[in-house]
Formats: sequence, C-alpha cells, structure tokens
Amino acid sequence: MRRPRKNVRKTAWHEAGHAVHALEVGMPFAGVWVRLDSDEVPPGGLADRLDAGVTPMGAVLRVEEPIYNVSDYDLIANCMAGLAGERILRGTKTAGKFTPLAYSSGCAGDWAAAKSYIEQHNAEGKSKFLYLDRIVNRAVESAWKLLKECSRAHKAVAEALIERGYLSHEECLRIAKAAAAAPLEVAPRDL
Repeated sequence: MRRPRKNVRKTAWHEAGHAVHALEVGMPFAGVWVRLDSDEVPPGGLADRLDAGVTPMGAVLRVEEPIYNVSDYDLIANCMAGLAGERILRGTKTAGKFTPLAYSSGCAGDWAAAKSYIEQHNAEGKSKFLYLDRIVNRAVESAWKLLKECSRAHKAVAEALIERGYLSHEECLRIAKAAAAAPLEVAPRDL
C-alpha cells in the first residue's frame, strides 16, 4: 500500500538533507532510500542492521569503510542535516534547536549517531565538545545553512526520491550538479 504523499515528502526532504550535506562535505555513502510503499523492504540489508521492531521510513546507506577527510564536526552536522532538511521543507526562517519533538518524530537515530560521534571525538583526546546540546544545536544550524545554500540540489534530490524511492551516490551527485548548474528561473518584468 502506497504511503501518504505528505509522509513520503517529509521523509524525502529529510533523507535528501543528509545526502546533499554528505556530498558537500565529501562524506561517502552508497545511496539514499525512501519507503514509498508500506510493505516495501529496505535495500542493502538495512533491515538486518536495525533493532527488532524498527521500521525505517528512509535512510542514507553508509559505506562500510572508515570515513577519512571529513571532520568530526561535519559528521555530527550530517546527523542533523535530516532535521534541517525537514525544517527547510516547512519554510522555517531559522534553523532552530534539536527538541524532544524532533527526537520523538523520527530523529532519534540521528541523535544517537551524533551523540556517538561526540563521545568518540571526546574519547580520542581531541579538543572536547563539552556541551552535547550546544554542539548538536550548532550542528543543526550549520547543516541548515549549508542546505539553504544548496537549496536547488536539495530540492532536486528530494523530488527524485519521491519519484523513484532509491538513488545511488552517483545519481545523487549527478542530480545535485545538474540542479546547481541550472539557470535561475526569473519571472519577466513588466516594463
């Protein structure tokens, strides 16, 4: 059974936020997926890697190899790029903060991943991210700003996900580059 278009759209903008942010910071991923039908099985063995009872609505499929040349902060910001993408869809004027509502409405996994990156960063003896909430909120803002700068690419990837459900890394890159290179549509002025 087809999921309601409103739900698919929200998920697509969320996952496109992660994907476009990853493209911009050079973070590798295999592909991005949005569940179009209620009974659809996630690709890439994703379901096997999740806790029992978890039904993903979408995901960026990560590569198994270690991630090099991406800062710890960019990894944390990528976790928050999905939330930033949803807020852009809603037309928010500012990035806002990570709230309990965001956690309970689909960003719990993103929060857990961000927290894990912060804990790993702090354990490695690097400069400490002292305040978890503060760094996460800064990451939401950073991701939101980047996605606003890449708004045409973000929208194009989200729309392709709504239409097709799955995009490989290469397809995302091609779509994002084509959208960024497209001329701006300007309404003719009456003289």
